[in-house]
Amino acid sequence: YIKNANEGHYLKVGTDTKAIAPNVKTTVKNNSLTITRGDAYTTPQVAANYTIAGQTMYVGKYYKTDVNGNITDGTAQDYNIYCDSKNDFTLNNATISSTGTDVAINTNIRYETNVQHHIKLIGTNRINNTFKHAISAGSNSSTIIIEGVGNASDASLTINGNFLPIYSDGKVIINAEVVIVNTTDDNSFKG
Repeated sequence: YIKNANEGHYLKVGTDTKAIAPNVKTTVKNNSLTITRGDAYTTPQVAANYTIAGQTMYVGKYYKTDVNGNITDGTAQDYNIYCDSKNDFTLNNATISSTGTDVAINTNIRYETNVQHHIKLIGTNRINNTFKHAISAGSNSSTIIIEGVGNASDASLTINGNFLPIYSDGKVIINAEVVIVNTTDDNSFKG
């Protein structure tokens, strides 16, 4: 049997002419089920291959940041971070903060090798970091590419950080204005 657990929505079963009322169960004939109306299907979330401020990011999702770097849900009309794909994301006038041992942007969580991670910039963005790396691709020979979106000549990123604020055993390619304020060491990036 099958039970319609939807609140206020009927289900049509196979070729039967009658529908199953909400919270009613019935036997299914012909082992088929056609849903003609019911709850909307929610696409499963796909975790990205990076974290931001220690938080798991999800592909296709928008996030907001406040002046302290706290991350909350955003919308397509109002966002500071957009997760374009498993390896790429856009910062749109974002402030990202990390404390303790969290890397502000960590692209090394899946340990895949030779991957390109695109950090796309819109407007003025800032990373405030107390850990030794603000952006890290770790030891997986991956490439970090920091670039403006389209012809965004006003795109920038300022990183306040400690030792090696940008770290990759692969390449670091910077095609946008990036200012590094290194508070503890002469080394600014490795890659």
